[in-house]
Amino acid sequence: MSGPAPQTKREIVHLLQTAHFRPNRRRGQNFLIDGNLMRLVVEAGEVGPHDLVFEVGTGTGSLSRMLADAAGEVLTVELDSVLAGIAAEVLHGIANVTLIHADVLAGKHHVNPELLGQLDARATAWSQTKLVANLPYAVAAPLLINLMFGEVAFERMVFTVQQEFAERLTAEPGTRKYGWVSVVAAISGSSRILRHIPPTAFWPEPEVDSSLVDFRPRDDWKNNLDVGHLRAFGTFVFQQRRKTVLRIVREYAKRVGLSLSPQRILEASGINVKTRGDQLTPQEVLHLSQTIR
Repeated sequence: MSGPAPQTKREIVHLLQTAHFRPNRRRGQNFLIDGNLMRLVVEAGEVGPHDLVFEVGTGTGSLSRMLADAAGEVLTVELDSVLAGIAAEVLHGIANVTLIHADVLAGKHHVNPELLGQLDARATAWSQTKLVANLPYAVAAPLLINLMFGEVAFERMVFTVQQEFAERLTAEPGTRKYGWVSVVAAISGSSRILRHIPPTAFWPEPEVDSSLVDFRPRDDWKNNLDVGHLRAFGTFVFQQRRKTVLRIVREYAKRVGLSLSPQRILEASGINVKTRGDQLTPQEVLHLSQTIR
């Protein structure tokens, strides 16, 4: 793969020291320093000249520069003002990159509407819209859930996250890591862990392992679906994950003021009343969410 070389650890450290910047672990500011892995991220996203790429966590602009070389256009967002300033200098003169200094989230359940507007405005000019990013640990979970539920039609999402979260994305019913995020990922697309990444691939080294994930969204999964009720019911199920589904449905109906027979609904749906919440398949959670309302 030709194009701009990824920044080395020495180059990143020099950029940060020159700006008198110290990485903040609470914000997930761990910079990818393995050049081969950076190339793999771009290759895994199959980034091409007809793609609009959304990057979250610009950092020092190393991956952004590589994405710009492969993509038609890159929209990259960075929360930290110092890092945004560093990246602006690194990316200066690259015409197909737009850097925005902003928080990607507007609260826990929403993506920043300004960024959604920017993506919508640009998407019509390109064949595909993709998320390709070394995601900051602090925002990965809420961001990805919101993007999976969101209005922007991503054709592909390739990202690095904590290994524990990647395993939750791909977990099977009845397993310890299976939960609400597993259900959302399974309903809205297909997830695959491409490889696990050791802490040594980053600087500063995080205290946990990471993973590179390939998520391929389904474009029709929300058709005729009450998404708001799915979120409410699904969240409730996994707050009561060890209870039987009969008890969960009964308590949920009482909570939202519905008069119904939980046992009849479950029998009609072919679900054993003794099944625990964390044993329900993604399709069963989806079905029940649209039935109990």
